[in-house]
Amino acid sequence: ARNGKLKLATRPAHYDARARGAGRLVEDGVDTDIELLDAARVRHEEIASERFAGGLVYKRSAQMHMGRFANGMAAAVERLGGAIFVDAEVQRIDRAVDGRPARLHTARGPLQADQVLLANGAGRHGSYRQFGWLRRRMVPVGSFIIATAPLGRERAQRLMAKRRTYTTVANIHHYFRLSPDDRLILGGRAHFGVSSLTSDAGSAPVLREGMLGIFPELDDVAIDYCWGGVVDMTQDRLPHAGEREGLWYSTGYSGHGTQMSVHMGQVMARVMAGEADANPWRGRSWPAIPGHFGPPWFLPLVGLYYRTKDRFS
Repeated sequence: ARNGKLKLATRPAHYDARARGAGRLVEDGVDTDIELLDAARVRHEEIASERFAGGLVYKRSAQMHMGRFANGMAAAVERLGGAIFVDAEVQRIDRAVDGRPARLHTARGPLQADQVLLANGAGRHGSYRQFGWLRRRMVPVGSFIIATAPLGRERAQRLMAKRRTYTTVANIHHYFRLSPDDRLILGGRAHFGVSSLTSDAGSAPVLREGMLGIFPELDDVAIDYCWGGVVDMTQDRLPHAGEREGLWYSTGYSGHGTQMSVHMGQVMARVMAGEADANPWRGRSWPAIPGHFGPPWFLPLVGLYYRTKDRFS
């Protein structure tokens, strides 16, 4: 559904920053199909909320069904002769040496490969001895989502008339949209930790509070579903891709993996075939995150830092 995306400024300073960014996007020819909206236009044309100081519409942005997309990608791989192995965690890699293929030891047995691309995110499992170089450069951060009971078409349309994808501008932000059956789906960093059954359930009241900060009138609406997952955050919040000690890698998408990982899959195929210049991230330094040698003990401190910045910025 190509309904566009609206980035919502929660403070006048955020709106000013969006205005400067919009000017650069148009000037550089990156995206000319955008529109800056002041607070009154956001309130009367877009979102029935007093919360926002303005916003920027990206008219070409679209929503898609991620489950169907993933299944379609998997079907295309198999149709073209690829094989997908599930429940086959790679426990150790004997790297390629002098033209010999690499040997991968998995939970379902060994296999060999002439080239290996590590294209996973920041998992919580796997050997630090084997994969410590990558793991010290990414932090697994939980992202959580709630879905309300159906609002009804009339109420849903009144609250979000153009049914866009919405995201607020803040270090700890929210993203939300309407589902086809008129539920409000809202997500964000309910707390700085990893996803688990306990943390997912505990995130629902936090996200509900964020929802009511935008739409106070939804106080009577039940939360039907809550779930979570993990995104791989790098220190600079940018992807990194390259080769190290005989292993290729492309990862660290920091919450933007849907678009960038698909693009980088095509890019890395070219790079691994010999087109080194195809990699847009080549040559960038990627230092380890200070103090990150195991479970991310520092995430609560990071959350406090960003909440403080949002409060006083």
